[in-house]
Amino acid sequence: MFFPPCLRSLLPWRIIPALTLLGSCSPKDTPARPAGRSGPVAVVTVPALRKTVPLLLPAIGSVQPRATVTVKPQVSGKLAEVHFREGDFVKQGDLLFTVDPRPFEIALAQAKAALEQAKAEAANATVREQRYSKLDEGGGISAELVEQIRTASFTALSKVTVAGAAVEQSRLELDYCRINAPLTGRAGRLLLDPGNIIQANLTDLAVINEIQPIEVSFTLAGRHLPALRQYSTSGGTPLQVTVTPEGSPSLLETGTVAFFDNTVRATSGTIEVRALFPNDKQILWPGQFTDVRLRLTETKDALTIPAKCIQTGQRGPYVYVIGGELTAEIRIVRIDRLYENEALIAEGLTEGESVVIDGQSLLSPNAKVALKDSPGTPAAVKPAAPVLP
Repeated sequence: MFFPPCLRSLLPWRIIPALTLLGSCSPKDTPARPAGRSGPVAVVTVPALRKTVPLLLPAIGSVQPRATVTVKPQVSGKLAEVHFREGDFVKQGDLLFTVDPRPFEIALAQAKAALEQAKAEAANATVREQRYSKLDEGGGISAELVEQIRTASFTALSKVTVAGAAVEQSRLELDYCRINAPLTGRAGRLLLDPGNIIQANLTDLAVINEIQPIEVSFTLAGRHLPALRQYSTSGGTPLQVTVTPEGSPSLLETGTVAFFDNTVRATSGTIEVRALFPNDKQILWPGQFTDVRLRLTETKDALTIPAKCIQTGQRGPYVYVIGGELTAEIRIVRIDRLYENEALIAEGLTEGESVVIDGQSLLSPNAKVALKDSPGTPAAVKPAAPVLP
């Protein structure tokens, strides 16, 4: 079975330790059957099956809000009202706080009055300019006086513009008395109670975390970077990631890789990856630790057997295969990789062959066997690695 060169470095550390624990008997050193025992050996067998098996990279992740906003006032004054409860889920635009608006209403009224005064002065200056312009045409006044009157008219019109801007500023500050949610998310605890004096752009009122969608950050060894780059650009779809919150193995959330860093950290030799999850059921919460599985690709029609079948000898991994005459045959196998409780076999077996999963310790080459049903052996009844959704 072909396996991409960029992934071969991922495999030995998984396969070798696992096989070491599976057994230490070799075909040459296969234990003899107990003295005085006669008749066939009772064994449990499973068939070698072809299945689709994903290639996953495991990691430990940390849940982070996609965005965090600290709500601050944009005007100074007295905090009059709070319109939410701590921990509420708020939507963008929802009213959160009200600053006492009365000082700002007065300021707006004053600005409007100043604008009307400026308009009246500008109108009077315009009429005066028109009158003196006619006298200037007849040569009745000096050019210097005409220029002064025109300047006064221009200044009066400019004051109208300034007064209009002051009205808009006062109206804006009055609007700032209503503090709305800047994004949709979960509000934290209330940092200040009504009645306190708050300062514009300085006082923290509350923190809102965006948790739908939400991110999970994790790191991978730098040696996985070639595989990550290869499979993230092939196929045209983002790499799939599944996470399980710590302590909740029955909960599963599926998302996609949103970002991986452009630098491998020199101190740890790792690269940061972030995945994005819809989190519709709010399974993930900021600050949680999660078990992460990054799915790189999948192997189709992989020949699989339970890893419990594998024994290790001087010639390498081997299994017992039961032939048509119910005799045990030793078969040297080459393992492509391991996935959970499954071993993907590259060489040594064919589909449908019966492999011993229980009773190997009593077997020897060409020993007669008697097949028995598995008493609920998990490896014998559990399906092979599923295709992740």
